[in-house]
Order: sequence, then structure tokens, then C-alpha cells
Amino acid sequence: MRHRRWIGSADALQPSLDRQPDILKAHTQHLRLVRRLGREEVTAAFTVATDICRQWHDHREHDEEFGRRLEIFHGPDWQVPPYHPTVAAAVYPQAVALARLLAAPYWQSPGTDSSAMRGSLFAQEMRRTVAPSYQWPQPRESKDPLFRWLVGDMRFGRTLRRTGSPPHGLESWD
Repeated sequence: MRHRRWIGSADALQPSLDRQPDILKAHTQHLRLVRRLGREEVTAAFTVATDICRQWHDHREHDEEFGRRLEIFHGPDWQVPPYHPTVAAAVYPQAVALARLLAAPYWQSPGTDSSAMRGSLFAQEMRRTVAPSYQWPQPRESKDPLFRWLVGDMRFGRTLRRTGSPPHGLESWD
């Protein structure tokens, strides 16, 4: 990110990140995760995390920072299509933070562990790093994509490493 541009496809707009230090910081964290956990593990976790974050934003959940970043890119009355490069850039910091929880062995267990202490630690870390208003535990009938993904596969660490995608049927809230 020395060039301080969001690089998507070669023919796409490459917005400046000069006023987006959290996106630049997330890139450093992403690289650190790859070094620590391996490219395959982090890529799989990041793919799932990005899908979950986009679903949150589509439903206007946990998107305060996302909206703030798009406002920095486009001004207070921003309106851009979901495939615009700035949308991917605005999702990136939250997706990296969630990917860290999904990929790191330490956090895989608290998210699915039934003990109150482990679940509480996971919830605290979620609120501290990913989504300040995230509620855990979720009600059993919750349509939250992270909850559905975690509960849908209690062995989610193994599924993540094997497929890099959520269990069938959890691709969207609808």
C-alpha cells in the first residue's frame, strides 16, 4: 500500500486512501495475519468475513464505520452501487478484523464453546475489534450471518480451512 490507492481490477477506479488510515492499518494487519497463520487459512477466513460484513451492510447492521469511510470517499450524501471499489475498501477493515477471529485458533473455540466464560471473551473481542454493538449469544432463530455460520458448523475451523465458505444455505439473510 505504499502507493496509497485501493487497487481492484486493472481497469477499475483506484481511489486514494490518503484520508483513510484505518484501511491502511487493516492492510498491515492482513499481511501480519498471513505471515502468522498462512495465506490459505487467512484467504479462506477473509472470504467468509467479507461475505458476512457485506450482508451486515446490506441490512444496515454494524455499519457505522463503513458509512463513515464512504462519507470520507464521497461526501455526506454518498450514493454508490454495491460493486463500486470504494465499497470494497470501506468493508475491508471490518472484514480483516473478523477474519482474524475466524482464522486464529485461539478465537475459533470461544465462538462455538458453550461455556459462558469463553463465549463472553469472544463477545468482548467481537465488540472491541469488529462490531461494537454485536450481541452474543444470539437468539436461536437469529438471521445474523455470523451467528448462522458459527452455529451452522460447530467445527467451523475445519470447514473454513477445507472450503473457505459458509455451510450451504448461509450465503445471505434472505
